[in-house]
Amino acid sequence: TACGGNSGNDGQEALSEFVYVPQYTSVPKEIMDISNPYLSGDTVYFTAYVPVHADGTEATQEEVDAYNNGGILYQSKSSASDITVSSAAGTTVTTTEAVPAPATSDPEVSDITYKTFIYAIGKDGTNYHKLADYVPTEGSQDKYSYSSLDKLVADAQGNVWVAESISKTIFDLPEGFDETKDDPYQYYVSDERQSIIRKLSSTGTELASIDLSQYVDSTASADSKDGGGSFYINYMLTDDAGNVYISDGNNTVYVIGNDAKFLFKVSVDGYISSLIKLKDGTMGASTSGMDAGVDGS
Repeated sequence: TACGGNSGNDGQEALSEFVYVPQYTSVPKEIMDISNPYLSGDTVYFTAYVPVHADGTEATQEEVDAYNNGGILYQSKSSASDITVSSAAGTTVTTTEAVPAPATSDPEVSDITYKTFIYAIGKDGTNYHKLADYVPTEGSQDKYSYSSLDKLVADAQGNVWVAESISKTIFDLPEGFDETKDDPYQYYVSDERQSIIRKLSSTGTELASIDLSQYVDSTASADSKDGGGSFYINYMLTDDAGNVYISDGNNTVYVIGNDAKFLFKVSVDGYISSLIKLKDGTMGASTSGMDAGVDGS
């Protein structure tokens, strides 16, 4: 938050008209860490990687501890263990120490996996909730394929936009290859990455989506082993009209409309350091070179 003022500490002249004071909001203790925090109005959105059972119910901390311990749950009660200690006077003193008694393996913790959820909470700590209708994009069942939620923003209309990617590692494995005896990365060919932008309602329901990979120059990474038509999403912001601006971490900004349809892309001569929303609601970018023109409609 910003407080007006123009005097510094110890009589020194202030460098700014405002003094920024941190405001803290706590999330429930079951959220161990958060990613992609984004403030929109009085609401903070964020993602969290949460342990769940196969039926979708969230695992308790005790179940997670048991899962990490190889499926062993510890009983809440403790057993007593006698410890004999020799005193300095030569006498023997017996004390009792409580130690946890392990229970048998619990099959109910063996199905725990981690899943990405989207949450929202007011700046004042109220109205904490999960966007219950959000379903992450799933990759293929290939063990070398995975999906992730990379960025999150919210627009002025109350919609949430997420950038998700599906990545897959490609190998050229010889006939008769045995993974138990050989390393597949000796036959590594490339990585393929599909970038999907999804527009979600305030509850997480998908309203629209676009595969941004089709608008990326397929020769952009020809000198590397990355698959053509893929890129890393560096920044993502929305303007007051609900349009979405996406920086590829290189020299291009992609713009999609509030209906999730591609509008145009802007390329610069150099590298884009960051995207910013200006005071008048327009978008800007800090770059290392001059603007090289607009490619698109």
